[in-house]
Amino acid sequence: MKAVPSGSIDCEAFDHGLLELRNTPNHTGRSPAQLLYGHPLRTCVPAHPAAYKMEWQPDKEDCDLRATQREQDVASRYNQHARSLPALAVNEQVRLQNPRTKRWDQVGTVMAYHEPRQYDVRVPCGRVLRRNRRFLRPDIALGTPQDTPLGPTTTSPSCGMCDAHDAARLGSGGGARCNLRRC
Repeated sequence: MKAVPSGSIDCEAFDHGLLELRNTPNHTGRSPAQLLYGHPLRTCVPAHPAAYKMEWQPDKEDCDLRATQREQDVASRYNQHARSLPALAVNEQVRLQNPRTKRWDQVGTVMAYHEPRQYDVRVPCGRVLRRNRRFLRPDIALGTPQDTPLGPTTTSPSCGMCDAHDAARLGSGGGARCNLRRC
């Protein structure tokens, strides 16, 4: 939509443009106006009066089927490159990402696991924080206990098992870097 030269949006052209935008069908085959009112709105664009009859409107089932199909396509494209993080064990030392600075500067201990990838972590001050697994990293420097992992089990290697840490443990060092990018 083009604005008025003065930049004001209090004009009839802007209102007509907004009406057309609300009457334009989206990926489901229905427009926001059809979702709200159940039928398209009459606009300034010329249309035959029969075009507004219910027999010419898309079926609700067809639109819902298209929306479901699109959601499945989006999910499958996302899952092609997504990977799940390995589960953390109780009493495992972890680093927490600071939400403000985005740095991994807090240290804590895993206390419990909650179903959708959530962990309770006790920080040194005694406070227990609930954090998503995405914002927790195992702390390799402090060592980790050999407890059973919480939550869903995964077959992906933990950060302590990658080649870079094996080389550092054996003393070859050589500036090896973790290939999982978690440390």
